[in-house]
Amino acid sequence: LNWNRLGLSVSKKIGTAVMRNRVKRLLREAVKNVLGDSLRHYDFVIVAKKPAAEGRLENFIREIERFLPKISHEKSSDSIHKTV
Repeated sequence: LNWNRLGLSVSKKIGTAVMRNRVKRLLREAVKNVLGDSLRHYDFVIVAKKPAAEGRLENFIREIERFLPKISHEKSSDSIHKTV
């Protein structure tokens, strides 16, 4: 693939549908801001936990930036797990 794929899992434990959709929008925007066109050919799956309901875009961006360096070190691994 010449692009990244993003999967989001936001449980009902996060809150109402409005809250879950807000978290999904923020996560998608954070990934778009951090990755841009820099990384390609990756599948990302983000599992949001309950604290994500109070999250702000800046917090999501910071968490994704903190995690991304691990990708370059573990390219040979089939999957890398991190829970946001």
